[in-house]
Amino acid sequence: MLSAEVEGEQLFAAVSVPSWHERMPNHQGSLPELIVLEILRQCGYLMAHSALGMPGDWHLVTTALALEWRATPPTVRADVDFTCTVTGRVREGDGGHLAFHAELLSHGDMIATGELEARCLAPRHYAAIRGFAERASRSHANLDAPTHDGVSGPGRPVRWNDQDRFLFNRRGDHVVSMALVDAVLADAASSSTSGNVSIRMEFLRFAEQSAAILLERETLGTIGQDLWLLRQAGQVIARAVTRPVV
Repeated sequence: MLSAEVEGEQLFAAVSVPSWHERMPNHQGSLPELIVLEILRQCGYLMAHSALGMPGDWHLVTTALALEWRATPPTVRADVDFTCTVTGRVREGDGGHLAFHAELLSHGDMIATGELEARCLAPRHYAAIRGFAERASRSHANLDAPTHDGVSGPGRPVRWNDQDRFLFNRRGDHVVSMALVDAVLADAASSSTSGNVSIRMEFLRFAEQSAAILLERETLGTIGQDLWLLRQAGQVIARAVTRPVV
């Protein structure tokens, strides 16, 4: 993020994604959704601090996000520059609830819109919610492990690498939401001819580090749309709907 300016309930950000970024495609592919969604998440932090005055030690817990491509995603040939205009709204209670709508422009043309909703929690409130959380007794960073012990049921096990500094940018007590997004996008992109998808995702429960997560897919009646369910210990912890970009 090159610059960001807040005016009331709006944030104006200039962003440049370098072509050498680890998440950028190697062979002139399209701008990845995960990078755009992470930029939106970072804008959420800025909005929380500016619009809510959220202290630095508070927790911003994402409850929903969405990305809708409005044009063909730009092809990565060099650094990708765009601007992001965020209009936020704040609802008080339990520290505050942040929701915003974002528009992303490249060379003056709108390429995508995004949405994010999150709760702002004081350390004592977060501790009350997460005090029971168990840290993983063993690492889930081995992406080549064939199975998780004791896993059964439909869907594939979700792997995550807690050494990935892009997804896990600070130590926490749960599997971060962006790791779940990454799993959904990876599977959804494989069934899209262009490799790009629009996504809308809700996070219903914290994803614990100490238990396996299963991802399953259901085809919806609307052509091209898929429903993705992430389950842990028999409960749905997140769900998403994706649609391929033609």
